[in-house]
Amino acid sequence: MKEGDINIWMSVIEWAIGQVPGLTNNPNSWSSGEVNIIKSLVADYILHVKFVDIPYEELCEKFVLYDELLPAKLRHDILHHLQNINDH
Repeated sequence: MKEGDINIWMSVIEWAIGQVPGLTNNPNSWSSGEVNIIKSLVADYILHVKFVDIPYEELCEKFVLYDELLPAKLRHDILHHLQNINDH
């Protein structure tokens, strides 16, 4: 897998979800405590995902569901990147 592959991000999320007994892959149903647990589990791996190299359509589809797991600055940078792609 390449760093700009959405599968890396999804694999990290699936791994983190698997670390929390009873948690399902439905971020809309997660409590704020569950979001914080998953956020802390994925924190060390985020640097290995090149979000700006992920194709626009894939990033839009997968990013929105899990955007709360990212640090605020990275979230801002990704949204800015998406806006620039969409503007061109």
